[in-house]
Amino acid sequence: MTVRDYFENAYKIDQRINSKIERIQAYESLATNISSTISGMPGSGNRNIHKMENLLVKVADLQNEVQDELEQLIDMKVEITHLINKLENREQQLILEQRYLCMKTWEQIAVDLGYNARHIRRLRDKSIEILEKVEAASDEVEQKQCIIYEFGLDQYTEENKYGKIFCILI
Repeated sequence: MTVRDYFENAYKIDQRINSKIERIQAYESLATNISSTISGMPGSGNRNIHKMENLLVKVADLQNEVQDELEQLIDMKVEITHLINKLENREQQLILEQRYLCMKTWEQIAVDLGYNARHIRRLRDKSIEILEKVEAASDEVEQKQCIIYEFGLDQYTEENKYGKIFCILI
């Protein structure tokens, strides 16, 4: 999964959580509107009880789903924070934080920073491109460390067009 996909996935999870919270509120509103109708006719009082019970079950199920997705989102936000902190440019960090941690729209971010939304998205694209390069380099270093560890080496040499490069594990 690319950095962009990871960030966008977190944004979509946040939107899904908000949607479920709205549904919970709608169900709770319905539950408060269900009441017994009093009339002279004998009838079964169980009908409204079952409706209420079904709504409460739906609310509980949605609350559990929201809790699970919130835990996942929190973990993702911690990872996103670590990624964003790898950027040196504070403005790029701020844009990504506003979008993927505070979940603001591009228009809100543009207004806050005094730019147009198109410029903000260009800065986002550049920031994510940088992060993807950093992550790719990090993956390459991890692979070399695995080679060193796997073969019990204290150093690893690699040859490129400029000659040999020594990589020493610290």
